Amino acid sequence: MTTKEIMKMICDHIYFRVLMKAFTKSDFSELKTTMDKWLKIGLGGKCRSCGGQTTWFSNRCFRCGMKAAGTFPNSQEQELQKVLDQLFPGEYEYIGDMSVCIAGKYPDFICKARKKLIEFNGEYWHQDLDKEQKRTELFAQHGYQTLLVWGRELTNLETLKQKILHFHAYEEHK
Repeated sequence: MTTKEIMKMICDHIYFRVLMKAFTKSDFSELKTTMDKWLKIGLGGKCRSCGGQTTWFSNRCFRCGMKAAGTFPNSQEQELQKVLDQLFPGEYEYIGDMSVCIAGKYPDFICKARKKLIEFNGEYWHQDLDKEQKRTELFAQHGYQTLLVWGRELTNLETLKQKILHFHAYEEHK
């Protein structure tokens, strides 16, 4: 495989780190040299989908690359969206596709009218409870109340619905 073919694979694939595992040491050395050259001359440009800023290794911005890869919403987020639509039709919008940024973070669901966020956390990727708490506090600094929903809670929908109803009805008094 030539360096040019490898670079094409990387540029066309959002998860390029996975591809790195398949390279031999000499392939990687040659690839690193090429990437270093690209970094020095700054080949980042405009996203071919939305016109936003790309990185040096792609012709799409991160959001459009993720969308093209079909990574969100995942099946559990879709299930939570169904619950939210049953309880509050049209009030909660899925924004985990990075369509809304709050203080540099991308929450999963928003109710704009009430300034409420719902963060869906799978247990595997969200094991650091301190990090999740800091994220909730950051959103609070910007006027948003945040509810954390864990993947395991989808196994008992009635309990989850009660939790969401309580959160939605709660108004914080300052």
